Amino acid sequence: MQPKAIGTTPPQPISQSEQAKTQRLKFILLRNVALSLVAYAFGLSIGYILVFANLTPYSYTPLNTIAIALIIFHVIAFADIWRRPVIMKSQSTPVLWLLLGIWFVVYFTWVIFLGEYRGMGYVQSMMTLGFGFSYATARESIYAIIVVAVLHFSAAMVGIFIFDQPGHISSECLYLISFLASAGFTGYMFHRLFKLLRKTAATDALTGLMNRRMMNLELEAKWQESQRHKVPNCLIMIDLDFFKNINDGFGHEAGDETLKHVAETITAQLRGNDRIGRWGGEEFLVLLSHVDIDTAMRVANRLLCELKENPMPYKDKKITVSFSAGLVQLMNTNSPMAAINKADTLLYRAKKEGRSRICS
Repeated sequence: MQPKAIGTTPPQPISQSEQAKTQRLKFILLRNVALSLVAYAFGLSIGYILVFANLTPYSYTPLNTIAIALIIFHVIAFADIWRRPVIMKSQSTPVLWLLLGIWFVVYFTWVIFLGEYRGMGYVQSMMTLGFGFSYATARESIYAIIVVAVLHFSAAMVGIFIFDQPGHISSECLYLISFLASAGFTGYMFHRLFKLLRKTAATDALTGLMNRRMMNLELEAKWQESQRHKVPNCLIMIDLDFFKNINDGFGHEAGDETLKHVAETITAQLRGNDRIGRWGGEEFLVLLSHVDIDTAMRVANRLLCELKENPMPYKDKKITVSFSAGLVQLMNTNSPMAAINKADTLLYRAKKEGRSRICS
């Protein structure tokens, strides 16, 4: 028998979802490097056009110098990201600092030494910030705008007063105010748009609950927490009893109202750290945080009683709703999908045993 190595632990395999996240993070970083280079190339191309058309006293020399530096720095960053098989969130920090350092050096050099091309720095910043807004919080976006404005204005003053570059403080102040207004408005619009898109992508249109995609992410997070930290999280899979009879007897509008009624009733009984989502059709998924199986069973029975004791008023009638459910403790399952399958099996057992009950 091979002796165990002392002081070593075997590497923990990462799940498929974590692998997908790391690949997505790698793709985002590579894309940001490419977009950064495109933003600078846009400004340089205008400079080359001006020199070619004899519309500026400058020559190709400073443009070529910065172009070469840009290509070298971005190739280094791109190669560093590309060579890594996967990039964990913790590993992305030094890569982001490398990109920030490249941007800082090139941008500062650009603003100081390119004189009348200085204003293009703001254009490049707007392009860079444009795709940065989609990943940053509102506060981070404000900080980024302020940092860019201070850096640009400081570099412009260094170029004008120390290196005798063309320019005037009044025009730089005007550029600064214009940039702050434009970047602030653009950032606000981006954040409103992406907030709406994220909400649309994460919620069910009828009930306003989390949709299946979002609940899968929540389930993955709760399952990982249970496995790594031995936290007793539980899953309840709910299926409404005789829902087809409601659609057939009262119409599909009544069915839709019933789903909204169930969503509101259950949500009102949950805590802030619990999660509920529409799994599909008349199925709902509930994630209970930091509760054992016995407590979760009491919660599930309370949800069932609330629904049965509070019929939904519909026109001049009242529709009583009940459900069957399967209850699983995530700590005792091998994967999120195994938890779903087990809950589904228990749910159908509850159906066979007479409905309006919870099986665990």
